[in-house]
Amino acid sequence: MMIKYPNGNSYASQSLYVVERNNNDLRKDKIIHPFDGRVIPLNPTLLKQHARALAEKLNLVGVDYILGFAEGGLISAYAISEVTNIPFIGSYRVRLKLDNEIHFQEMHSERANHFIYGLHPNDKIVIIEDEITTGQTLINVIAQLQLRHIEVQDIGVYALNCSTEVLAKFEESGYYIKSLYTRDDIQQPCNVEATI
Repeated sequence: MMIKYPNGNSYASQSLYVVERNNNDLRKDKIIHPFDGRVIPLNPTLLKQHARALAEKLNLVGVDYILGFAEGGLISAYAISEVTNIPFIGSYRVRLKLDNEIHFQEMHSERANHFIYGLHPNDKIVIIEDEITTGQTLINVIAQLQLRHIEVQDIGVYALNCSTEVLAKFEESGYYIKSLYTRDDIQQPCNVEATI
């Protein structure tokens, strides 16, 4: 597949696939993509190209941190941090004895609890996700960030797999999610061995 970036350049990319999960997650499928290195080998050049393209769509003025979520979203968010030179903070699946803990849940996951450390009131952040399907994880984390007076200035995602109704709910709350790929770009279904 070819992706056309806002600056007019085109880059060949690997496809995105939906595969069946083999665990206790409530969601029975998973988007497999070339942005986290767990299934499809991570090509650093491709990741940087995609990160630059997504970063161009984001409002980064005055942002203190790029925030990403374990596990799949960490590399995707770090790549945005790398190309923008904005510090990165990631969620952790282990609870630590540290101050300013932010706890949220990824309800469909077998390991639902996430913890964020290092953010403080009045920080401005941009959330970067590798994929968004139902949007519930984002809703959960945004609620916790708002309680602590942390401003979510923008949201970016590499693979947007949610419905227009979900997007409309975010837009009603003032969040306009920026993406590189949509559900039209995702091949369904696929045997995971075919993606490697």
